[in-house]
Amino acid sequence: MDAEKLFEHAVRLVEANLNAGQFHNPANLETIIRDQVPIAFRALEIAWAEVVGEGEGRH
Repeated sequence: MDAEKLFEHAVRLVEANLNAGQFHNPANLETIIRDQVPIAFRALEIAWAEVVGEGEGRH
């Protein structure tokens, strides 16, 4: 899976978490996105690499 697709999934994951009320103050959307999208991206990158057997996730 390429980086663009992983990014799309990371954004959707953060969006779902926002919609589910995971964050206590969703009013600060810019900070949540800036902080959480990279975390979600890296987690998805690592998970995908494990699924396809690429070790640490860097392509």
